[in-house]
Order: sequence, then C-alpha cells, then structure tokens
Amino acid sequence: MKHLLLTTILLFTITTSSASNKEIVAEVVFENLSDTPFDTGQFIISETNTKVLVTSTDSFNITLPKKGKYNFSFSTYNFISSISYPKKITKNKNVIYIRLIAKNNAFQNKYSLQKNLTKQDKLSDKDIADLIKSGSVNFIANGITDNISEEYIPFKKEYNIGFIIENCAIDQLAFGVAVENNKIISAFLSRTYGENWKNTLKNKPLGVK
Repeated sequence: MKHLLLTTILLFTITTSSASNKEIVAEVVFENLSDTPFDTGQFIISETNTKVLVTSTDSFNITLPKKGKYNFSFSTYNFISSISYPKKITKNKNVIYIRLIAKNNAFQNKYSLQKNLTKQDKLSDKDIADLIKSGSVNFIANGITDNISEEYIPFKKEYNIGFIIENCAIDQLAFGVAVENNKIISAFLSRTYGENWKNTLKNKPLGVK
C-alpha cells in the first residue's frame, strides 16, 4: 500500500513538473498615447478563454500553458487600443504591447457619412469635402473590439477621415450601411486624389477594393 501511494505521488510530481516546464510567462506592456487617464479594460486570451480585468497601465505577467500561437485582444470603453505581439509566443519572444489612444482623438470623427445621407438623396463633392473638413466623416470597420491598426493614424492625419468599429457580421442592416458609407467615401477620395490613396491602407474597410 505504501509502495502504491509513493508511486502515485511520484507520478503526480513528474506530471506537474512536466506541465510547469511547458508553461510560458508573457509580459503585457501598456503605452498611453493620449492625455486621457486610463480607467479600466479587459485583456482577453481567446485560446484559453481567459479574461483579465485591468485597472492601470502598469505592466503585468500572464502564464500561458505552452509556447505557440495565441490571439490576444484588449477592450476598453474610452480608448482605441492597438495590440501587437509575436506570431508565436516563446520564452524569448514573450512581450505583448498595447497602445492606447483616446476615442475621438486619433481615429474617430463624430459621425459617419452615411448617417448624414439619411434625409438627402445625394451629396455633391463639395458637400462631402465640407463634411470631411468639419470632422464629420468616418470609414466603418467591422469588429467586436476597438482594436484598430496603427496605420490608420497617419491616414486620418492626412485625409481627416476617421474610423469607427461596428459589429456588422451579425447585423445585416448595419453591414449594408457600412458598405454604402465606405463606398461613398472611397469614390470621393478616388475622384479627388486618384487611386493612390488606397496604397496607404493595407487593411481596407468594408466595401473598399
């Protein structure tokens, strides 16, 4: 009996040690690129269904079951978040960077163009240009979080057209509005600047080819 108990303990110790050796510790690092104080957010690891409540921009560590590919995301109400990390998390490549930008700051304008068209049959190029100048035009991107590529920052600075995220995948009406909105903006930019403006965006909004 004692021999059986000793064997069981030994096997448990070996199994636990083996699992621990496979674990990877990754560091999450924040950078707040705006003057807006950070309040709260949620860090999500899709593969492990892990959700971590974050209440400060201090760096913290997470433990992953093993090295490999993971999908990380960060959701927060008052900020647009840009997240970057290695394609494969290992002991040597284990830092996850999250950059925070206050909403309506670098990416967003107040309204989307399509909403300005609800009571109008058609806007002239001058009308659209005036709306862009006043900061009232956004491309609509599809997503379930506020993670937006950093490539949109110089685009907004150059063209004064922002980006907002809506979950269009489960709402066909929202999907149609987003596509129509983006096509109107795209056509205007092409008439005004030619097709080269598209080269500044690797990730095209819905409806833009």
